Order: sequence, then C-alpha cells, then structure tokens
Amino acid sequence: MRRNDVLSASPLLSLVILGGLVGCGDNNANKGLNVKPTMRVTGTVLVDGEAPQTPVQVKAYPDTAAAADQPPSSGVTDEEGVFDLSTYNKGDGLPEGEYKLTFQWTELRLGGAALGGSGSDKLGGQYSNPKTTPFTVTVEESKEVVDLGTFELKKSASPTKIEDDRKVDLGGGSGNLGGGKRKKQKDD
Repeated sequence: MRRNDVLSASPLLSLVILGGLVGCGDNNANKGLNVKPTMRVTGTVLVDGEAPQTPVQVKAYPDTAAAADQPPSSGVTDEEGVFDLSTYNKGDGLPEGEYKLTFQWTELRLGGAALGGSGSDKLGGQYSNPKTTPFTVTVEESKEVVDLGTFELKKSASPTKIEDDRKVDLGGGSGNLGGGKRKKQKDD
C-alpha cells in the first residue's frame, strides 16, 4: 500500500473505530431507577419583577414518601427567566405528584461547580431549602406542557454564602404565589 492510500484511509478507519466504541457503553443512564412517566414542566422566575440576568437554579423535591426513590428534578432559567425541569433526562419534566421548589441564584464561575455551585446566593438563601421554601406545586397527569406560572422572588439585601446545599439550613422567604397550581405552606 502506498503512503497516500494509507493517509486517505485513516479518516475512514478512525470513524469505524469511533463508531464501534460508541456502541460499547451502557446507554441506559436510568438503569436501576424506578422510572415513572413524566410530564414536561415549565415555569418562569422573576426577581424583583425582572428576569434574572444570569441563570437561577431551580430544583423540585418530591413532597411525598411514595416518591422517596425519585431523584430531585432540576433546571435553570434562560435569559427570559423561563425554565424546564428534568428528572431522568434533559427536558423530560416531572412525574405526577406534589413538589417543593427551591431557587438558588449564584454567580457563574469558570472552573467552578456547574451552574451555581458555590458562591453567594443573591436570593440570600430564602428559597434554597426544600424544608422551608414557600413554594409547593402539584403536577397532574397531562399530555400538554404543564406551566407552573410565574414565581416572583425577592433579592436579598445581604447574599448568603452557599458552600453545599446539603449542609444549608436557612429560613424560608416569602414570594408571590400567583399562577400555576400551587399551595401555600401549612403555616401561612
């Protein structure tokens, strides 16, 4: 085989090898989970009446013991404050049920943790704890996109440093619960 023939065959050989490797992995990232049917869920976040200029992290925690085996769902806002929640796969939504929603707005840092991670929560931790958040939503089975409505959040006067959301126990804040199917917390 001449040198030019080997060089022209190299890209084709690389594609064949790469194609074989792609098929070698476990494509079922949800293996071992009790995967439930989901409905696409969206909503909007406003902070002091405006769309946040950087992404706000949104998490939905199941509020029932029956969903204890379900991972928390999450999403981030876009430039208009709109978010889509994901549970098992990107954009798949939430299974039917009741959820506590948390919101955390931290600076994006290159080389840091993904979207938010650690830093100062511009919302002062008011909405970051699922035990104290004032936002509870109910997702009912639907073939349509479930729109939770708009969540009006207030910026904190003094941001709270968030190192790890599993260690944070901050007091809840208040917010306008207009739109969507929401319930106020029992002590409201």
